[in-house]
Amino acid sequence: MTMKKTNDAYYVSPKTFADSTQAINKNTGEIIKITPVLRNLYDRLLNNYHYCKVNNNIYHESWGRMAAFIGVDEQTIQRRLVPLLKKIGLLEVKGRGNSSKKIVHDIVDITEWEFSNPAVEEFDKPENKQARAEAKADRFEQHQEKQKAKEDKQPSEPDKPALSGVQEPELPTFINERGEEDINFDTCIENNPLPENLQCKPEEVKQEPRPVIEEQTVYTQEELAEWDDEIPF
Repeated sequence: MTMKKTNDAYYVSPKTFADSTQAINKNTGEIIKITPVLRNLYDRLLNNYHYCKVNNNIYHESWGRMAAFIGVDEQTIQRRLVPLLKKIGLLEVKGRGNSSKKIVHDIVDITEWEFSNPAVEEFDKPENKQARAEAKADRFEQHQEKQKAKEDKQPSEPDKPALSGVQEPELPTFINERGEEDINFDTCIENNPLPENLQCKPEEVKQEPRPVIEEQTVYTQEELAEWDDEIPF
């Protein structure tokens, strides 16, 4: 249990009670279920009780005010929750009425009841931790197998079809200045022209028809002189 003092209140946090889901009577074996509402009520009772005690006051907060803080009705607190805390030994109520005196005991003072959380105890067993680790490894292995199967199903790129009518030419080689075999590309192009279906044909240029020029008669100087004599002015 830890206690923290602030400017206006003491807050007591009993970890054992906060972590427990049941209280077992060591003598009778009776089990009382510790619900979140019961835990919340006990925390408020204990905190306010210690605050009043430090300030030399009597703790007599009304059940109605307590119900407003907890979020349940007043009858639930008086008829269901308070009897459980009394039975475990965590609460004493002196007098009758809504604002009766209340004495709240620390969980460390309770000796007849044992507080536990079976679900957490089962979860923390070494064999269960091992089983969870193995299950996690199996899930990872299954995931890896699914990923591999998914990758195997993806189609591979098909081989590119060979060009029809094209035979692979034999490349002429020569020995270069370094004494290595090299390809003579000039000879390769001259001796291995592309097939007709792969050659780039020049674009046909439309030629406009030439205009027909009429044949002209050519006259000599003597003929022209004769005509000059015949033409009257």
